[in-house]
Amino acid sequence: MGVKIFKSATNKSIIDIKSMLNYYQTKGDEEIYKGKISLTINEYGGSKEQLSAFIDKATMKMILSFIIDHNFPKMFPNGFTDYGGTMQTKRARNLYIKYDGDKKRYVFKIDEGQGKVIGAGAIQMVKKEKTVMTFLTYEDAIKMAHEVLDFIRQSEIAAMMKGKPLYTIIPDYNPQDKKEVL
Repeated sequence: MGVKIFKSATNKSIIDIKSMLNYYQTKGDEEIYKGKISLTINEYGGSKEQLSAFIDKATMKMILSFIIDHNFPKMFPNGFTDYGGTMQTKRARNLYIKYDGDKKRYVFKIDEGQGKVIGAGAIQMVKKEKTVMTFLTYEDAIKMAHEVLDFIRQSEIAAMMKGKPLYTIIPDYNPQDKKEVL
């Protein structure tokens, strides 16, 4: 079941924030946690483009906490950028969040374009092809931050109670399984 946690609309754009928290990849005996929060911006009143960015749960919790505590502008005076993308298609997707103190609002922007794989699987944008943007008033950003952070925390507790926590799951450690090294 997909859950839309938050939605906000201006006369030019919509932002939807959805849960993609229950996602794992198996590697050997481990289930590597890969859950994310999805932000989708639809510029129906302008470019007619729609783009999505996917943010790690831990990163999203940090951003939301700074917004709630009114510390985002202090911690990220030039804004925060989450670099992402898809290795298979070599598409880069960057989410940019900035507080505009003059207009007392948060700016959310997603850029997408050609990317190249660098380092240990990171994707660097080579050519920006599309951009979408929306705004949340200061008050709406705080409401959004509370809703999304509460949802994440409740999801973590519910998953833990079901025996499938929203973290990497490793096999139980059993000292009897280890051979004594001489």
